[in-house]
Amino acid sequence: MNPAFQYDDLSQEAVDAAFPEQRALAVQLSPARAGALITYIEQVRLTKNWEAKRTNLISRLPGLVKFWFVLARLATVHSRLLELSKTVIVTSTSQSWEELADGQFLFRFER
Repeated sequence: MNPAFQYDDLSQEAVDAAFPEQRALAVQLSPARAGALITYIEQVRLTKNWEAKRTNLISRLPGLVKFWFVLARLATVHSRLLELSKTVIVTSTSQSWEELADGQFLFRFER
């Protein structure tokens, strides 16, 4: 696997080029940015689960509101994290993260 992308290195072109070739992608983020990405990944997992369980609209509303808030936060404060949207939602089958000794977080996206 190539070295981990840093926040400043994130671009859709770089992510698209690295992910198909390596079949895995690593991204290292600060705790604040990691928290936003973790929330985003968890919300994506939740919405995918709704489809499988056929959850009704009323039950989905609180989660949808939170998901919209997370998207707004990413778009305004952590815009480069939106470069991972395609990878998180469409392409990757496995997303994991771990906290490193220096307080940074390492994310792994795999197919």
